[in-house]
Amino acid sequence: YTTLFRSPDRRSIVQAALRLCELGDLGTRYPHELSGGQNQRVALARALAPGYPIILLDEPLASLDADLRAQLSGDLRRLLKESGRTAVLVTHDQDEAFQIADRVGVLRHGHLEQIGTPEEIYHAPATRFVATFVGEADFLPGVARADGIHTEIGVFPDGHPCPGRGCVDVVVRPEYVQVVPDLTGQAVVTARRFRGAGFLYEIRLRSGRCLRSHQPSTHSLPTGTLVSVHATCRRVATFTALDSQS
Repeated sequence: YTTLFRSPDRRSIVQAALRLCELGDLGTRYPHELSGGQNQRVALARALAPGYPIILLDEPLASLDADLRAQLSGDLRRLLKESGRTAVLVTHDQDEAFQIADRVGVLRHGHLEQIGTPEEIYHAPATRFVATFVGEADFLPGVARADGIHTEIGVFPDGHPCPGRGCVDVVVRPEYVQVVPDLTGQAVVTARRFRGAGFLYEIRLRSGRCLRSHQPSTHSLPTGTLVSVHATCRRVATFTALDSQS
């Protein structure tokens, strides 16, 4: 550390770190002259500049607006990859973790529930907590048979882990659920939330159970609409049904 900052290259190293964090024109300012988000980027630049092989980052992008956070997360991942450095990043932002990390660990009360790639964590959660903590998820009862898992909205492929045969709970994410207006449908739209690129619908099934469905914003359904519901995924996570554990 000391040798690095006494080297003739220290000015170029500092300028490179500032440019990465979009602070290249602010290098002569004092902390009180910067905004909260700019001070957060200064802290990030200070962590990157020394060139340590391992970096610990604790909520490094928390104070930034959404656009800058998305841009810096990509820049941070690229820099770490190009320099061959390892980073341990602590965050409550799941999107940030998925965008930056090669491997994600999910902690609950100090216990490591699961560690794996972002895809594994999302599509193959090891516990019910991970399934609901990472992304949006509902549980739908089903029966595992030779041709798949039978539920009231259709047949899902065999789950992960393979449930064998019998009663299971299927993890159903909103993007797995397709809804189509149908005057003879056995489900009804009970609520909807506009999310810019899409709507998140709450659907009540004939059984009384509720599921969420994410549809494009061009697919607008008012509350009270009767719909048919279909499962549209190739891979699901399953757990032994809670009722069968009692």
